Amino acid sequence: MAKCPECNAEIDYLIYVETATKEFVYQGLGEHSPIGYPNVDDSYFKCPECNSVLFSDEEIASDFLSE
Repeated sequence: MAKCPECNAEIDYLIYVETATKEFVYQGLGEHSPIGYPNVDDSYFKCPECNSVLFSDEEIASDFLSE
């Protein structure tokens, strides 16, 4: 089982966080239609125990969990 380098908790998963910009077609007062999420602004993996951000690369996060 992997150990968080920040809090030393034994963990078997990470929390994946992704922030994105959501776009809409605006047609006036309360009328808007979602277009989607065209841009991921940021993504990272954090410890489920202490919430410290540990990785921003999926391959590195995967390697960490398989240790």
